[in-house]
Amino acid sequence: MRSKRLGHHRVASTVAPFAAVVALLLTACSSPPVPSASSAASPTAPTPPAAAATLSPSRLAEGAEVLIIGDSFTEGYGIAPGTDWAHLVADDRGWQATIDGVSGTGFTQGLAADGRTGLDYANRVRRHAEAGGAYDLVILQGGLNDLLVPAATERANVAATVQAARTAWPDADVIVFGPTAPFGGGGNRDESGAIRATATEAGAVYIDPAAPSPWLDQANSPDFDLGDRLHLNDAGQAYLAARFVDAVLASVE
Repeated sequence: MRSKRLGHHRVASTVAPFAAVVALLLTACSSPPVPSASSAASPTAPTPPAAAATLSPSRLAEGAEVLIIGDSFTEGYGIAPGTDWAHLVADDRGWQATIDGVSGTGFTQGLAADGRTGLDYANRVRRHAEAGGAYDLVILQGGLNDLLVPAATERANVAATVQAARTAWPDADVIVFGPTAPFGGGGNRDESGAIRATATEAGAVYIDPAAPSPWLDQANSPDFDLGDRLHLNDAGQAYLAARFVDAVLASVE
């Protein structure tokens, strides 16, 4: 699947049925998400960062090889193919992007909306590494589907995911792009701070769409809401992409 302007860029996208996505999101509010196999690992202290949490201009340059892993926002739930924030950012920056969005998943949540298992972020990072991908930049978007996960479990899995990326591609920069949703999205922010704290400790750059003030709020959500008070329409995805690019450029060393 390619966005309109990506041209020669390589874009791999994993798509789950939309009806299944809605069902999963509705049940997430009443029952805890199913932990992936990596969740059972005993928490360990994050590995000391290999480098300061800033981004290298060379790894953001046109032609950079970029891996983007995320949830339904990255998949582009409910919108035309190639119009999600990840495709828009890759197009804008001229990146050769591998885009792996799976609805229902997260750092801990490995159960996809279509019933597939083992798709938590750390496992997917390892699979891309085993497939021989070589990346300058790894972006890990999400966490909303981990809403009911204990903070300690989430911290362990965020740390494991960042470490998996660093092990696979030691010279790559890593960005963790936190969760958000229109109208608050029922826990759209990293309320416990587990994702932000662990990403920072692990040496990743954390892009926070909830601070210093939420990117999506009561004022702009009506314009950006897909209609389910959780996902973004085309305008919302374009807005998210623009804000993300601004935040990334502000983190360049």
